Amino acid sequence: MKQGTAICYGLAVCDVLIPGIPRDAFEAETTRIPRFTYSTGGDAINEAITLVKLGHQARLMSLVGKDLFGDFILQQGEQIGVDMKGVVRDPHLPTTVSLVCIHPDGERSFIINHGADNSISEDCIDWTALKDADVVSVGSAFSCSGLTKALPKLLRMAKEKGIITCVDVIRGPDDAAKADLEAFLPYTDYIFPNYDEGCWFSGETELDRIASCFLQMGARHAVIKTGKDG
Repeated sequence: MKQGTAICYGLAVCDVLIPGIPRDAFEAETTRIPRFTYSTGGDAINEAITLVKLGHQARLMSLVGKDLFGDFILQQGEQIGVDMKGVVRDPHLPTTVSLVCIHPDGERSFIINHGADNSISEDCIDWTALKDADVVSVGSAFSCSGLTKALPKLLRMAKEKGIITCVDVIRGPDDAAKADLEAFLPYTDYIFPNYDEGCWFSGETELDRIASCFLQMGARHAVIKTGKDG
């Protein structure tokens, strides 16, 4: 297998996984659990870690705070072999932390602070790194406006250099519009919405129609994730 080099741009957060939390836990003064664990989270760092484990090279471009949680994210990435030199650290912003409350039935509830991920922007991009990249992969487009607004320029420059471009999306705020998609989809080789996100962005409910909507706006390929159905 040919080894490739990917730039992963987007979210990198710290997940605190708390299993066995009953839904009425916050009605009690104290709830004890057997354990909780820390993990990295966010599409961009998850993609980078997975690519390294598959034998490729990956460079993360993201934003974290200059705090213990930011230290943890950098240490975890470096230990696995992700190039973390593209991660910007802002001493004035807290690293984003997601408390993942895992209920006995397996469902999850999330408590997330207003952290550095909301300030990811074009300023977090190392443009010189594009010269060595085979793929640019964007994690969590529409998670914040600065990240989304940076995509047309980033993806256009990548395509001008012959780089494969991939975008994973999340459902954005209500003011996110097709205009935002239309600005960067012409420079997107692969877009990866899940079914609910695809319905929301396209206004369609049939898979073929959802995919056609993305293709008509310029994407070369649309991959709709449908959970357990494939």
